[in-house]
Order: sequence, then C-alpha cells, then structure tokens
Amino acid sequence: MIPQGLSKEIYAGTSVMFFAAANAIKLIPYGMLGQLSITNLSVSAALLPLVPVGVFLGVWINRRLPEKTFFAIILASIFLVGIKLIWDGVFNLIGA
Repeated sequence: MIPQGLSKEIYAGTSVMFFAAANAIKLIPYGMLGQLSITNLSVSAALLPLVPVGVFLGVWINRRLPEKTFFAIILASIFLVGIKLIWDGVFNLIGA
C-alpha cells in the first residue's frame, strides 16, 4: 500500500480495517481448535478497557508525526519484521 501514495491517515485507517477483518476471520478456526476458552476470553475482556486508550494514543501520535517520519517508521518496522521472519525461517530450518 505504501507505493500508492496514501496519506498517513488513510494508510493507518486502511491497515486498521484490514487487520480487524483478518482477526475476525480468524475467530472461526480458533473456535474450531478450542482456543476460545473462558481463560482466553476473560483475559481479552480484562484488557478491553485499554482499547480506547490505545485508539486515542494512536490518533494523537498520528496527528503529531510528520508524514515523512510516519512512513520512515512504517518502512523500518516492515524491514525489521522481515529480517526477524527470515532469521526464524533460517534457524528453524537448521535446527530441525
């Protein structure tokens, strides 16, 4: 999505909607695998009050970061996650 030249607000909103949909879809297999236990659901319920705090913090940061800095952080994060995935893939393959 980055090469499309979206504004940081549209990029963040699109990412939120994508991950919300992906996580909602995951509920079906998690339920079929028995991962939606009372313990897991109670932890989720206990953390639920922190959701608005995270939303307001994200909006606050998004409004204050310059667009170049925002996308520099996004690209650096994508790079680091990619390196971590490659690292895990290589060393799990060697250890297997």
